[in-house]
Amino acid sequence: MSEENDFGSVIDRLSKLIGVLVLVVLLFLLNAFVIIKLWSWFVLILFPECPRLTYPIAIGLSLLVSLLTRHSYSKNDGLKDKWLDAFAYPLVSLLAGWIAHCFV
Repeated sequence: MSEENDFGSVIDRLSKLIGVLVLVVLLFLLNAFVIIKLWSWFVLILFPECPRLTYPIAIGLSLLVSLLTRHSYSKNDGLKDKWLDAFAYPLVSLLAGWIAHCFV
C-alpha cells in the first residue's frame, strides 16, 4: 500500500506542476497578445515605420517590463489572489486600451 501512495503522490505533484506550467505559458501568451494589440493601436498609428510585433518579441518586452517594474506581494496574499491578479491585469489593460483606441 505504501508504494501505491507514493506513486499517487508523485502523480499528484506532477499533475500540479504541469498545470502550473500550462498557466504560465497561457499567461505569457495573454501578455504578448495584449502588448501586440496595444502596440498596433497606439505606437503604429504615431510611428507607422515601426515594425509590427511578433509573439516572441512581445513576450520579451513583457519580461523586460516585468523586470523593471517588479511587483511585490504581501505574505498574506494567497496563491489564488496572485494568479487572479496575473491574469486580470492584462485583461483590464486590454479593455482600457480598447476604450482609448475607440477615441483615436
